[in-house]
Amino acid sequence: MPSDAVCAVGRWVSTEKLRERMRQGAKAAGQVDSLCEQWAIAAFAEDHGLDGVWWNDNFNLGSLSTPRGVLFPRTAAKLDWQDITHAYPKSKIKVVRRGCH
Repeated sequence: MPSDAVCAVGRWVSTEKLRERMRQGAKAAGQVDSLCEQWAIAAFAEDHGLDGVWWNDNFNLGSLSTPRGVLFPRTAAKLDWQDITHAYPKSKIKVVRRGCH
């Protein structure tokens, strides 16, 4: 079946083309995609020239929900990034501050 074929399945399932675009690859093939709808929104926004997408969900640990966002690579390339990880010694991730060129 072509990667852009559409089949009725009764639930959100991404196409191969969308999985590749979201860098999910073959590992996600055949799985129900819980983020499929969000991936489609992000792809639409990027295709229409937006800088990113923000989901203003309520912070709720019980349902594993929190506000979150996507910044597209072409937008990130326009920003100055500065490593400020040293200011957060207990952090297990790299912390950066950004500013516009």
